Amino acid sequence: LTWEEKLQRKKLKNRVAAQTSRDRKKAKMEEMEQTIQQQTDQISELQLKCASLQAEKDTYYSKCLELESRQEELERRLNDLQQHLQLATAAPANKSETQSTPVASHSVGSASTLLGSAASAQTPQQQGSISMEAQTTLSQDRTTGPKTGEEKVTTLWKIVALCLLYRTCSKNSTCPSWKSSPKASSLMSQASWKELMREAPRLMPKAQAPAAECLDQWWG
Repeated sequence: LTWEEKLQRKKLKNRVAAQTSRDRKKAKMEEMEQTIQQQTDQISELQLKCASLQAEKDTYYSKCLELESRQEELERRLNDLQQHLQLATAAPANKSETQSTPVASHSVGSASTLLGSAASAQTPQQQGSISMEAQTTLSQDRTTGPKTGEEKVTTLWKIVALCLLYRTCSKNSTCPSWKSSPKASSLMSQASWKELMREAPRLMPKAQAPAAECLDQWWG
């Protein structure tokens, strides 16, 4: 090859190398542009998702505030309802306590009368008349129909008074001064008193008596 041919061949190789370099650079630029476009699209999509999530967050936050306000309202209503229930339950209790006061006073008066009669028994004849009166009272209470609360309390006090009367009369009958007295005779024997005491539980069973837990010593 001549010198000119060698020079032309060298120039041709340089041109081919330059063109190849430009083609590679162009392909790389296109690839980079494509990558940038894809990342830009992804960024836009992520921004849209972020906006959607922010909207959902705001919605949930508003719902949470609404639920908290509703919870506070329900708690306030519950407290008001509990106060109304307490007042409603306290009112009947006060009313029943007010109504039971005259009943108790009347029953205590009746029991005091009977106990006074038992305490004032000084002679066997008076003991016999009191015992007959007690037997008549039990018979009248037994023949009556269903009793109200006041009648039950009154009957209870009568039974307690009769038990005390029986104990008092038993002590008086065994006293030496009465044994030495020629008039120490009662109109009712001890067996009659025991029969009268057996009729008392039948007149008012323990389960129906008010404050029955205090009456074990009378019913046994």
